[in-house]
Amino acid sequence: MKKLDDSKIFVNEDAIMKYELCKIDDLYDRFKKQAALVRSNRVFVLVNGADFSHNNAADLIDDIATYSNNAIEEVALQIFNVIRLAFLKSRFGLGTYLSTRIRHGVFEGELRSDLERLNLILSQSGQQYMPSDYWRVEYSLDSEMRKNLYNAQAKFSDNIDTLISSFKDSVIQIRVDEYDEKKGEFDYTIDTKELCDRLMEIESKTHDRESFCKGVIAYLWEITEARLEITRARISKELKPGIFNHLQTLEQCFDSLSGHDTLSADLKTAINNARAALTNKLTKVENWFYRQETKFEDFDIESHIRMTMEQAARYYQDIPVRMDMNTVSLPTQIRSEYSSSMFDLFFIFLTNMLRYSKNTNPRIFQISSQMMDEDIIKISLINDLQDKIQEDSLNHIFEEKMNDVAKLQQEGGSGLVKAMTIVKYDFGNTNNTFTIRATEGKCVVEILFNIKDMLVNEENIIS
Repeated sequence: MKKLDDSKIFVNEDAIMKYELCKIDDLYDRFKKQAALVRSNRVFVLVNGADFSHNNAADLIDDIATYSNNAIEEVALQIFNVIRLAFLKSRFGLGTYLSTRIRHGVFEGELRSDLERLNLILSQSGQQYMPSDYWRVEYSLDSEMRKNLYNAQAKFSDNIDTLISSFKDSVIQIRVDEYDEKKGEFDYTIDTKELCDRLMEIESKTHDRESFCKGVIAYLWEITEARLEITRARISKELKPGIFNHLQTLEQCFDSLSGHDTLSADLKTAINNARAALTNKLTKVENWFYRQETKFEDFDIESHIRMTMEQAARYYQDIPVRMDMNTVSLPTQIRSEYSSSMFDLFFIFLTNMLRYSKNTNPRIFQISSQMMDEDIIKISLINDLQDKIQEDSLNHIFEEKMNDVAKLQQEGGSGLVKAMTIVKYDFGNTNNTFTIRATEGKCVVEILFNIKDMLVNEENIIS
């Protein structure tokens, strides 16, 4: 099975066409009519609420006609705003995938993971950075040395976290129009005249609503490609130098620590190893910002889960994991077009299992699947809850998050609503669903979806 490539920029165009742009025929017809009038140099008016066109506007009585300053621009803006919003902000749009794949803890997880592995950066508890036990225990440091080392690491941790947060807020954000308060590099504000000309051109080369919408989406991809190029440049020219400058400052702080030669040498080794690791990581992050065009191969669920866990575990390298798998065999593989969505679905659940499961060594995840009938498959994901968890309160939180559709474009607490969107809409059946509940000391996720039309040859499953 072919693994996912590094690119993370994705829009589910098929779902947008099916669910978001299926009812704009009237708006499309209005634009098409206005485009025809413009090309024929005819004038558009509204008479008693009805549309009229006339070769000589002077023939119409002024007091019964309402004139538009520029009717073609008005309707062009209307239809473009609808398509742009679907492309960027719908549950299938760029913003949802940016949030799930990059902003939702993945960005900082990728850049922090090697620094954590090398014991250079500290973890936060609330607003405070917690001291690392590694250097203290390994080198039997006295209180003064521990204090100086902690101060250097805490300052470094704050600098790195602030840099990452600032980059996310100022770069990896979508700006829809001139009224949008967000100022990210994914900026889709467009001059009205330029927009109108481009939509006229698209309309002249298409023949119906569907082909027109696809043409506008292609135009939005052109804008996206240009913004991606800028984003990659900012990673290379701003983010990367910023991280290495903070590493250099940390190294200078370490150099000032005296009285422990072995510690100083090992700290310097850790810094050099961090530089090498981060050079590779930043190249990988830069490669995220390409349009995902990988042609995936057909796959089976168990292999996909294992691949997803391999990816998720990179962000939690200090957590040992054991997966107890018991999955049903399907008569054929699942079609390749579902590979990306299936990865996103399991990535949401597995990263949360890694983050919030009971602290055992190793952490044991029970993963199984079974056929409920000839079409419906149930996948169960079970892990032990952390000690002292109030199950009723946790179930209430689950319920609130499942219903908070507004979180689709946000970073925090948005995984469950995104997972439901994938199960219902990316998998193409609104009867699909999942449940998540805390019970008897465990968190139990049960995903049920109709797999019939997802199979390679679309044959029914025989139990």
